[in-house]
Amino acid sequence: MNNMRVAVIVKPNHSGLPQEIEILSQCHHRNIAPLLHSVVEESHYGIILPYLQRNPKGGTTRTQYARDILQALQYLHESLGVLHGDIKPDNIMYSAEEGRWMLIDFNHAEILPAEPGGVRKVYGVRGTRGFMAPEVENETEGYDEAIDMWSLGRTLQVCFGTPTCSAEPSWDALRKLVQRLLITKPTDRPSARMALQLLK
Repeated sequence: MNNMRVAVIVKPNHSGLPQEIEILSQCHHRNIAPLLHSVVEESHYGIILPYLQRNPKGGTTRTQYARDILQALQYLHESLGVLHGDIKPDNIMYSAEEGRWMLIDFNHAEILPAEPGGVRKVYGVRGTRGFMAPEVENETEGYDEAIDMWSLGRTLQVCFGTPTCSAEPSWDALRKLVQRLLITKPTDRPSARMALQLLK
């Protein structure tokens, strides 16, 4: 890794091969922090990621923030069949070197199982209070990747407030996007692909 600045993260290990490492090793996308190295021991595991910033000084916009994470979610949901499970401001970091936002922390991520009829549901409470979708809070019939869309809506709301109409087109598009992401019924929320279209 030469003189590259990195972040070393150590977490408790509750299984042989942590699913976070398994999923990260499959991720190859510009808006997901790449796994540079990992170490697994009986009680703990460690991952090494590029050094990222939480609050960059200039060079980015609200729209880029939303678009970058939507692109990461589209890749996870459509290409890998994975839900992140814990979208929140703390898990979105900025790469000054690359000039883009990246998704981190796949500790709650889950590979969506293929079930008869094309239904893909997972169960159990996951995520962070205040950013959990209603169906996770209630946890009665399982849920799918739509929980990530709700959590992104809450994240945008917390980071930027509730957008109101203004003369800036992108701000108005963001306001409409947040409204759609926070729809209570999961099947009525836009997918990541659809949400990207709403930002155009």
